[in-house]
Amino acid sequence: MNPKKEIIDGLEDDDFYKDFEIVVIKSSIKNNQKNNIEVYPNPANDYISIKGIENATIILNNMIGKQVIKLHNCNENSKIEIDNISKGIYLISIEENGYVTMMKLVVGG
Repeated sequence: MNPKKEIIDGLEDDDFYKDFEIVVIKSSIKNNQKNNIEVYPNPANDYISIKGIENATIILNNMIGKQVIKLHNCNENSKIEIDNISKGIYLISIEENGYVTMMKLVVGG
């Protein structure tokens, strides 16, 4: 898929902009969140479960953005083992049916 390019009206006649092309990229990613998702326990030590998901991708990043866990096809019966990661604060991304929900997770709290 190629990004859609648009020339912004009114700029093409201005001498300053004759050597430039202004490109606007439109995204098709849904940024809505599902409100019925719950991560528990939080804080957690050994594992977490996520209520309200079906066939979701779970991504856990530390606070500097390094991905530490990525799991596919998770549902609310899945137990996600976290006993092998360091204590700290993480950002959990839950991707399901085109929606992304992000939450804070405290490990070893």
